[in-house]
Amino acid sequence: MSARRRSRRSRPGAGGCGYGGGEAGAGAGRERGPGWSRRVLFVALCYLVPLLWLVLAAFDPSAGRAVWPARWSVETSGRSYRGHHLPPMLNGLVLVCVSTVLTMVCAVLAAYPLSRYRSRLKRRTCSPCCS
Repeated sequence: MSARRRSRRSRPGAGGCGYGGGEAGAGAGRERGPGWSRRVLFVALCYLVPLLWLVLAAFDPSAGRAVWPARWSVETSGRSYRGHHLPPMLNGLVLVCVSTVLTMVCAVLAAYPLSRYRSRLKRRTCSPCCS
């Protein structure tokens, strides 16, 4: 390794990893237009309004198309937890818990050997960022 290359890597902010000073990525320093925040707000509302409608419909006994319930009630939720709806909900809960535990066990069993595995590619890709 030449002295020039070594000195460039030892500078703070050099290395091209995006940490520290260095060159910024494409579009860095670009000013956002005045309509940028309005567009972000519009997209956020497009996601949040249907979710709000869903939550409000849970408290509406008639569950019609009205956005705001005329009479607030938890009657519809209570009907879901009684009778023939409870066993399928419990089955779903058991399946979710078992699959989550199995996924976590498999991930841990795979992560440990992968973290100890020494690869030539790992050394090449990590050295500009880590040194």
